[in-house]
Amino acid sequence: EVWEELIDMLSTSFLSIEHLEKDSGFIRLDLRVAHPEDYIDCGHAVYKPSEFDGEYPFDGPYAQYLNRFRDVQLVGRMNIFVRAEDEQTTFVRVHTRYVFGEWVFETGSSHTREIRTGSDPEASRTARTCLPTYRAENWVLESVQGRGNR
Repeated sequence: EVWEELIDMLSTSFLSIEHLEKDSGFIRLDLRVAHPEDYIDCGHAVYKPSEFDGEYPFDGPYAQYLNRFRDVQLVGRMNIFVRAEDEQTTFVRVHTRYVFGEWVFETGSSHTREIRTGSDPEASRTARTCLPTYRAENWVLESVQGRGNR
């Protein structure tokens, strides 16, 4: 059965089971990851500090920059709904709420906010958008596919 396979898979994953109700087919997971750039896309960043900053240059995903140099953590909550449609087919829906510093968004959406582009409080501001890569959602869905399920 899909439910048992899903619970077994989740119990050995990077996701923590927070709550489950087998009768309603509901699972709530706690999402905390070490590499946010794998799960969210906030664009690219290039940072070239002055020689007096004591910081290192960076060229890569903005989510990785914030995580590594500004200690911004990606946390979230994933809801999974599982329902047998008939003996051959099971319906599975995955919805995730992401919180990455001041960016808060969900599966199918994004969050844009203005950020300073320099250390000076009067520095120019630019819009920065974060959105899911769908790696977490797809990992769950792909794990239950191939068993006659959709």
